Amino acid sequence: MAADVLRAVRREPEASRAALTKSLHLSSGTMTDLVSRLQTVRLIDEVAATPTGRGRPSTRLVPHPSGPLVLAAEISATGWRTALAGVDGRLAEQHSGEHQDYSPATILAAVGAALEDYRRHYRDRIGATSVSLAGTMAGTTVVQSAVLGWQQVSLDALGAGGLLLCNNDATLAAVAEARRGAARQARVSTHLMVLSGAGGGSCQDGEPILGATGASAEYGHLPLGRAGLQCSCGAVGCWDVDLGARAMARDLELELAGPAQEVTAVREWLAGQDPDAPAAETRAQAASLGRGLAGLVNALDPELVTISGLATELRRLAAGDFDAAFAQALMSYRRSSPPPVLDAALNQDGPLVGAVELALDQVLSPAALSRWAGED
Repeated sequence: MAADVLRAVRREPEASRAALTKSLHLSSGTMTDLVSRLQTVRLIDEVAATPTGRGRPSTRLVPHPSGPLVLAAEISATGWRTALAGVDGRLAEQHSGEHQDYSPATILAAVGAALEDYRRHYRDRIGATSVSLAGTMAGTTVVQSAVLGWQQVSLDALGAGGLLLCNNDATLAAVAEARRGAARQARVSTHLMVLSGAGGGSCQDGEPILGATGASAEYGHLPLGRAGLQCSCGAVGCWDVDLGARAMARDLELELAGPAQEVTAVREWLAGQDPDAPAAETRAQAASLGRGLAGLVNALDPELVTISGLATELRRLAAGDFDAAFAQALMSYRRSSPPPVLDAALNQDGPLVGAVELALDQVLSPAALSRWAGED
């Protein structure tokens, strides 16, 4: 039951102790005993909750000030971010930087230095490091990343010899939405993130479906694009050649301020669009988005779909084109009750939140908790 309390604190970090007691169907006495045990082993502490009216004041359960921590890092097309989190999964002490160049050595040195600063301060409280990266991952190796220009790059140094988890950024955004965001009430959900290209992930009961090597859900490399165009991945006709900032910047011949600036340039261009009269390029992108999402629904059968990045802007600006393409590409039996397509709740924080979630799965496992409590 102690594990149930910890999961509830992650799920509802703002909830009062009374609310958690009710949601877990526990008696007040049982909850008192569990909280006392968790305080003794430095996992949970109790603080006064914000008053909501008359009656006995309640308390909130929060991470113990000397409790276990996880580190998270995100390496995106233009920069990096790091964060620290306790057992409630909240991002804290965030740091960030822009890429000065795109060599793996330079970027990994900058991220590694930020992570080392946390480790020097918090030492043995840190139980895992979890990395999000914009690229195809296999274990702790970046198989390829078009936006970074990397191939077969090891991230092992970021773990500093400790537990290291590495995953694709869009897959982690899918985890974040399934557990903490817009898809949290769905048992099976699919997420699509569109930035330079398209990526995503699917979750069942909050767990990501990673595939045999961890490289599943490369949705941008489904053959949904123009057959004659070669993708940076080496395949021909990928969805990425038609959908996303890279494709839009190419088709619109936008001037870029620097490397990997397609998303910024396209967002600035979209900001000048009129939803009542969207440009042909916007309509084409929205239609491609709707058609591809319908294909994912047909293949994956989710209860709910979430979208983030440029996908939300494209649908908003050309809703009619998106809706028509989505409906037409659905199998006929699905059209009467298609799964809802919702904007993501966590947006740019999705990859970091997802990274924290998977790290906490390891740090709060029964075996890890036994080691933390000194029982092993």
